[in-house]
Amino acid sequence: MVFKNKKGFAIGLNTILFPASVSTLGTKSPSGVSVEVTQNSNKAMFRRCVVNNAAWEYYEKCSTEAGSITTPPSDLRIWIFKDMKASSCVMMKHGVGVDGSLLEEFLGDYYFLFKKFLPDVTLGLKGKNDYASIFASTVHELAHASHYAQVGNDWWSTLENYIIKSFIKSGGETYGTGQEKNAGYCEVAEMWAYYVEGKLYRERYPDTDVVFGTSYWFYPQIFWYLDDRGLTRIKIYGALVETVKDRDSLQKKLVSLYSGSKTNILLAFNRYK
Repeated sequence: MVFKNKKGFAIGLNTILFPASVSTLGTKSPSGVSVEVTQNSNKAMFRRCVVNNAAWEYYEKCSTEAGSITTPPSDLRIWIFKDMKASSCVMMKHGVGVDGSLLEEFLGDYYFLFKKFLPDVTLGLKGKNDYASIFASTVHELAHASHYAQVGNDWWSTLENYIIKSFIKSGGETYGTGQEKNAGYCEVAEMWAYYVEGKLYRERYPDTDVVFGTSYWFYPQIFWYLDDRGLTRIKIYGALVETVKDRDSLQKKLVSLYSGSKTNILLAFNRYK
């Protein structure tokens, strides 16, 4: 089974060796084969299928009649790691610089792969065996990739070095405490990614009212509050520019862009502190 698409993303390490990600089906009849892929059959193929579907769906959702969110950069390289829990949007293939010593401490045995082949998005899917959880992780990281497309390498390098350093120093608390230098970058980026993850999850699974990321020190609830009052994800994305590096600059940018919603914006930021 060959995973190749027109959207501009590629899945799997073997995209380095082949023109597209490949999962082998074994020896079959030359007359053809019908395969049902489930989480209980070929787990590796199932993960790739879900990531492929989730990424395709994400790209489709970026454009609506009300406007558009920038899709991730072309030739996006997505890696899947079944034995890692942490995911990332390091955008290394597209030029983001990450401190090598920090990355080596964070990745352990996987470091040489990162250094040699430069991924953009990595999905740590350990313990995530069902469609819904893999879907959620995938669209979360792709929301980051869209944010990256708007702010560039320097902004993203600051973010990624902060997250990796915080993860190591806090003993696995992925986002630190919020008190560290450059925590504002993380605050803005993760508010956005968790909000988009929840939005697309609800659109795929309309019977749920799940939200993600509300247990951390930042507040994706702010975007949910604004969304409920008419400030769509397209409009929120418009505020995620290079000069927005923390909560205060995010609030100011939203007010400057959408003065008619100033009261709701101030209420949202004051409600979640």
